[in-house]
Amino acid sequence: QGVIFGSIDIMMGVAFFLTPLLMEWLGGWRNTLYLMGGMGILSALVWMVLGGERVTGEYRERMQSQTQNPLITVLKHKQLWVMGMGMCITMVAQTAFEVFWPTFAEEGLGVSLKTAGAVFGIMQLVAGPTIFLVNAIPALARRHTLVLAACGVALVGANVGFLFLNSVPSLLLMSVVRGLFSAYFPILMIMVYQLPGIRPREVAAGVAFMQTSVWIGAAIGPLLVGFLQEATGDLRLALLATIFTPLILVLTAAILQGQRSELTRREAVTAHPGPEV
Repeated sequence: QGVIFGSIDIMMGVAFFLTPLLMEWLGGWRNTLYLMGGMGILSALVWMVLGGERVTGEYRERMQSQTQNPLITVLKHKQLWVMGMGMCITMVAQTAFEVFWPTFAEEGLGVSLKTAGAVFGIMQLVAGPTIFLVNAIPALARRHTLVLAACGVALVGANVGFLFLNSVPSLLLMSVVRGLFSAYFPILMIMVYQLPGIRPREVAAGVAFMQTSVWIGAAIGPLLVGFLQEATGDLRLALLATIFTPLILVLTAAILQGQRSELTRREAVTAHPGPEV
């Protein structure tokens, strides 16, 4: 999963670099979107032809043991709701900046659209290997909740920098920071696979729940900033209203760590109940 999410971020970084160039070459947003839409359709067709499900004996056994509705079963996991909350609220700031910051940078900071594309491109290119390493390095993989909390704090700092720094080197530094601390996304998605006693069909339902949380937050961010900009006429103020949403990751990490500690304590009591009275 880390490799998959890392690869996606690297390709998104390349896309941020190329989009301003494509707009010039193709004559605007419309033709650029036509090209991207065509590439999306082509990739979907390739996946339909080449994609397949790896079925093993263990997989069949676990699938057959699943008798209840997987969605109902997986939603009973309290951790999943906490993870979904963290993902949804954090995405508010991320998508708000992805949609509106290039305009703000050009009009409010005097930064060209190409430079803004490079800033986001570097951010995604940095995020790619970081997403892989945070799950490959044992010291980080064992401390996912701590990494989540660090991501929340660092993302707020980077967002503040994007609004008040106008030198290209400082903006590039903020993009590196945001890229390094984008690890919250794969961590929260991978945690679905680590829910206690979760089964294959429940994993699919859990991932779908997390993806739904992603897109709810992704929709709220630009809408909120758009309404605030129209009401105040100040795009910086509108973006400023969203910058603290990543702090929800600190609360998410604290709750998940508490639930994990409680589960560990219960398992220890069950394994060693002590002498009967």
